[in-house]
Amino acid sequence: VAPILSLMLADGKTLVTEVVPKPLLDFSCGVLREKFTGIFQKVVYQFPFDRVTVVTAGLYQKLKRAQDTRGVVITTPTSVKSFVLKLVEILHTLDSSKNLQQERDREAETKGFIARAARAIGQQTDERVLSADDIRSMREQGQLISGILRLFRDGILLLDEVDVILH
Repeated sequence: VAPILSLMLADGKTLVTEVVPKPLLDFSCGVLREKFTGIFQKVVYQFPFDRVTVVTAGLYQKLKRAQDTRGVVITTPTSVKSFVLKLVEILHTLDSSKNLQQERDREAETKGFIARAARAIGQQTDERVLSADDIRSMREQGQLISGILRLFRDGILLLDEVDVILH
């Protein structure tokens, strides 16, 4: 059913993404590639993603190319969740870094004994103030993720083996 739906729905304006359970990823990808090498030719793209993956313009371009060429993207539920969590992580890190820098600036202005003692016994944190390059990189990734989410939002998501995915 997925190859027929992909054939019908991928129109050059809509990104078609098929989500399959991880154990079926290679099999499903093979089936799609087999079906789309004859009369009806479509490129099948994979979307592997985890939270340590750096989002690049190349990833956005790959998905945009899949949409424009009537290709099909195939991925796993874990990759989709990791992608969304990557945006949440970037936004949280940028916000925490900004708040931490503001707190340090306020502390630097207060030089009294009580303030120094409060800092000495205060909560230890593993958060860090980001460098300008880190901030720029995270903002660029956030913008790219936003563009990719627009492609997904305006596209079509096919859930294959939905009973396995939802359980």
